[in-house]
Amino acid sequence: TSFKYRVLEMPGEAILARAHYLEAAAVLDEVAVLIERFLLSRVFIVLIIGGADLVILLAFGIAYAALLAAFLGVMTLVPAIGFILAIVPPIVVALTTGHSAFSTVLLVGALFVMSIIEGNVLTPKMAGKSINLNVLATFVGLFSGSLLWGLWGMFLAIPIMGIVRIAFSAIPATAAWGDL
Repeated sequence: TSFKYRVLEMPGEAILARAHYLEAAAVLDEVAVLIERFLLSRVFIVLIIGGADLVILLAFGIAYAALLAAFLGVMTLVPAIGFILAIVPPIVVALTTGHSAFSTVLLVGALFVMSIIEGNVLTPKMAGKSINLNVLATFVGLFSGSLLWGLWGMFLAIPIMGIVRIAFSAIPATAAWGDL
């Protein structure tokens, strides 16, 4: 009952409190959309890299190409060491199925080029764009995240930066920092 009394006594404050509640709900909705966009961009990156790696593996005549390409695509989710872990099975399959060492080295080189494209072009462009971060901010975030928390920091840096950007943009006093 005391709450009703306060609302009747000071309706301006009650309206203001309701406005802050709605503003906070809008920020949370925007954060949820941000996370959804980030996850969708990561799924697209996995599909793109998996498809490109499938083409490479088929071109080299590697057995189990689809399974290996799917593994290579999924391992793009693991920052820094994902490619190193993912390249081992294709090398083993290539060498055990009669491919020459030279052919295997070319295979590793082609897959390495795809890894470079993923790490330096696709991920910063797609993941950064999905949460409205520029490429420089994405690289700084990945670097800072890896220094602070290692591999998990690299994976979580972009969504954390996006959430901070949205929170700063939603508060008028810090809106300039959100744009920065």
